[in-house]
Amino acid sequence: MIGNKPQKEVAFGVCTSLLYSFLNLTIVLYTSYFSMDMMVAHHQYAPCDWPKASGPSSSISTVERICPIAKNITVEVISDEFIGSGILIRKDGFTHVVLTSAHVLSFEDPPYFIRTFDGNIYVAKPLDSSLGTMDLAFLYFDSSTEHYPIASIVPFSDFQAGDTVFASGFLRGEDSRLSPNEFVFREGEITAILDQPIENGYQIASNVQIDSGMSGGPLINSTGEIIGVNGLRDDPLWDIPIRYEDGTEPEMSLQSTINQSSLAIPLQDILTDLGIIQSEEW
Repeated sequence: MIGNKPQKEVAFGVCTSLLYSFLNLTIVLYTSYFSMDMMVAHHQYAPCDWPKASGPSSSISTVERICPIAKNITVEVISDEFIGSGILIRKDGFTHVVLTSAHVLSFEDPPYFIRTFDGNIYVAKPLDSSLGTMDLAFLYFDSSTEHYPIASIVPFSDFQAGDTVFASGFLRGEDSRLSPNEFVFREGEITAILDQPIENGYQIASNVQIDSGMSGGPLINSTGEIIGVNGLRDDPLWDIPIRYEDGTEPEMSLQSTINQSSLAIPLQDILTDLGIIQSEEW
């Protein structure tokens, strides 16, 4: 006897207490592991910085649906340092093709590298193509084991002024070669679609805020499809005269809209003509 209780009863109580402690510890460890796993996934699809421009505001559900698409197909283009953004537009096995702005590659000489959304860095090589004066360029890389998602491109006829659009890309950081730069995802609307492209192929104007480092990133519609490549921000630091490709100039009111807008190059006809994508994919 221990006190007034039989030894078997006391032993049973001790065993029960130890079992409860073990179960509690197991629950704590499982919860901690699950939380860490969720944090890893959360880091992979990090919250988006998407300050809204003027125009209609999309629902949170739309943003939550489109942002992961944008994050998966938007890549960093790197040389000696981070130089811009790009879009995964095609893959053939483990070979992936990235579209970016030509002026992004003009910042630095090869070799170039691509950093994907999962943090992997791949050696990238320029892909020769007949783009003329278009502010577009292609790179390709082999991932060996990873299959990355590619963008879905929407026809030029499927969007119009007033449509809600999103832009994604990366902002230049202090240590832009060794560590990932900040991914941003922003909302706005199309302010104008030009009857013909201005020099370098730009034809879509929007009020989405485009900052340094976001050139070469996608302009995305509200269903997650790519309508163009962002390349010029509003009131750019460099002086680019506004002229159509035929040498004529837009009327004054349209020039004002263009100057106050970010500009993108539509992709459907260009990529189809080059054989990068097939027209039946539409």
